[in-house]
Amino acid sequence: MARWGQRLRARRTALKLPLKEVAAATGLSISYLAKLERGDPDALNPTRRVIDALCQALQIPPPGGGINNWDPSRPIASLADASATITPTTSPASDPQTERARHLTALLLTAGPLSLTQICAALRCALFEAQEAVTTARRQIAGSGLALQETNGIFALCTAPDLGQALQESLAALGKAPPPRARLTPTQLEVLAIIAAHQPVTLSMVERIRGASSERPLHALLDYGLIEETESPAPGGRARQYRTTARFLEAFGLADTTTVQQTLARFRNESHQ
Repeated sequence: MARWGQRLRARRTALKLPLKEVAAATGLSISYLAKLERGDPDALNPTRRVIDALCQALQIPPPGGGINNWDPSRPIASLADASATITPTTSPASDPQTERARHLTALLLTAGPLSLTQICAALRCALFEAQEAVTTARRQIAGSGLALQETNGIFALCTAPDLGQALQESLAALGKAPPPRARLTPTQLEVLAIIAAHQPVTLSMVERIRGASSERPLHALLDYGLIEETESPAPGGRARQYRTTARFLEAFGLADTTTVQQTLARFRNESHQ
């Protein structure tokens, strides 16, 4: 991105355009454009909207891309006329975004779960490029029996959800079936839902919400690894608090806790049937 910022400045200088005019045409601030041109760390991860606006306004290649017959000093009539068609010089097979997504899939298969920051470091790309790689990789492996899952900001390869039953039967035929997952009782699900919705939460808070003793189901959830214990300062000493774990998100197929209550309600209804 630092090199692209230098190209951005060279193009703007060749066209004799002040930052103020470029800012007005793209909707970006003058200070942000200046940082981008300097390669300032605060501007090393521009969004796709920012890049598209600058590519259109100044007719410059995007980071990692190119324009046929592009000439940095070629004039444009005005910024309003800067909507010329940008044609990639690379073929689809060698498109940087496509290759980056393929690299990501192989990387996750080899290295295991990774955060977006780790993906950026491993692929030596900007944040928006890593996000695009994730999206493209999902599209590439769709229908292959694999899926790219995000759990609490961590990306990993997993088997496609619709193959769950078939895989269990196949593994059983090979004598490699995994142990059956513990089936939570309605009481355990209720305690888990309260912890997920109000975390971090103490045992006494759970019992106040339920109106019943909750120590046994809470310890069962600890044994299952669905919740974990954390300590927090409290008047009169340190009170034990509880929160959900990454295993909880994986078990319920959640990327984060925003849909916890709805998902747990669905599983609770199923357990009563």
